[in-house]
Amino acid sequence: MNYGGLSYEEINNSHYQLHTRIKASFLRKTLDENLFRTSTTPLTAALNVVPSSSSAFRSTQASTSRQFVPRDVSSLCETVTYTAPVSMVDLVKSNIVPATEFCGKSNENNCSICFCEIRSNEQLSKFNVPHCNHTFHHACVLKSFQHGNTRCPICLRLVTDEPQGFSPSGSMVVSESKSMICSGFKSTSNGTILIQYNLHGGVQKEYHPNQGVAYSAESRVAYLPNNMEGQKLLKRLKYAFSRGLTFTIGTSLTTGRPNSITWGSIHHKTSTYGGSSSHGFPDDSYFKNCHSELDALGVPTFDAI
Repeated sequence: MNYGGLSYEEINNSHYQLHTRIKASFLRKTLDENLFRTSTTPLTAALNVVPSSSSAFRSTQASTSRQFVPRDVSSLCETVTYTAPVSMVDLVKSNIVPATEFCGKSNENNCSICFCEIRSNEQLSKFNVPHCNHTFHHACVLKSFQHGNTRCPICLRLVTDEPQGFSPSGSMVVSESKSMICSGFKSTSNGTILIQYNLHGGVQKEYHPNQGVAYSAESRVAYLPNNMEGQKLLKRLKYAFSRGLTFTIGTSLTTGRPNSITWGSIHHKTSTYGGSSSHGFPDDSYFKNCHSELDALGVPTFDAI
């Protein structure tokens, strides 16, 4: 849809850039330099604003204040970009093959997608993946993947060559700071790894909750201690973002607003201090839990990437 010759995405990005400039001017004048207690450099002099959408600006001051980067942040280490697929079906077509006989759950003769009986004259399909020989109505398979499913409904094996999530398009910018220290890692890290996520606004695709409905751009910042443990987790987080697993579209738990970009199932630390109750460090179980979440999504181990 065009508005005065401009697309929705063009208007949205223009508003996003204007809001970022206004927010930068406002916050530099009003924020207290003690908000970042782990930084040795005064906040008002040392911090640069990380772009954020208007919806994020309306959230709490505490969450907004975390979207900053110290002046001593390194030159750009790496940027990972992700482009959301137009359709999930295109990703799995090569792994959907015709089936000549039915193979489903034990003692059943029903398609496990629509739960209707399989008849002899119906077109059946199965997935060309190891250790999976389950069959379904061909039309059911296509419809299931159209809505975002990427696993066999029975054995839950991935049908795509790699795991695939529902994130909007965007970028993941990785950098580091020597002056910022994650609480609990002062003597065991060489500063902090900063991860800035920038997600584009747009219109929901067929595998999102409300196809055709617009959503706004969003920005998030996360932190890891810059040590071996943090580097290993970072490698898996980069892979996860490149496969669209980090974010999704749904209802924001913070604002209650539907059709918003939200975190997926991979927990991130959005503060360098405050403990687990504030989504920050220290948190003794964070690395173990985050690796378990990545395992559940099919993300390879760090040494396999």
